[in-house]
Amino acid sequence: MSSILCTSILSCIDLRDSDFKPDNEDSRLPAYSEKGYDIAGALINNDAWRAERKPFSEVMLVDISKTDTMVFEMYGKLIDGVGQGDYIDFYIYQTRVVINSFADLKKLEGKTISLNGENNYAEVKYSPKNEIPYYNKNGIGNLIFKSIREIENVTYNNTTSESLFHLHSVYISGTFELSFKDSLENQIKINKGRFDFKAYFKQKQ
Repeated sequence: MSSILCTSILSCIDLRDSDFKPDNEDSRLPAYSEKGYDIAGALINNDAWRAERKPFSEVMLVDISKTDTMVFEMYGKLIDGVGQGDYIDFYIYQTRVVINSFADLKKLEGKTISLNGENNYAEVKYSPKNEIPYYNKNGIGNLIFKSIREIENVTYNNTTSESLFHLHSVYISGTFELSFKDSLENQIKINKGRFDFKAYFKQKQ
């Protein structure tokens, strides 16, 4: 059976401004795409959020290190509104899913992950400028992996360790809608979410 050498699928390419195509309905957001542009966008209570890599971090991560839980993470910041420039990160948890190969990842294509705030749920990390970050948890909504497309499958053989593995470069694209309540029971709505990343999946044979 195949096993994973790494514990994550990650996107670590700098965002390319030339690839930004504005959405026809809201020019603050990127148009939905499936070309690996390493970009994401959404409206958070009508303020625009876009994916952006923090210093020494990635723009997207799929954590598959847990036994039966996949965590889809996106990092970015507000580009307008009162909190303009504040970092906001999303963490979406799906339980009862095991990814041991690229074929397992491909099975998510076309699937809608319904988030009930319990076994499948979302968290948002809000990092205001010069303040301590805080979380809103138990978010509900949905995440749809509309396209998971392999671009390349390269075989590597490390002669020093005699290990053989495949490196799959893939495009992962889809949409998301989330809803949270803050500490004062105010509703936080994230809508018109879309993402389009180029990622890498490392699989030992």
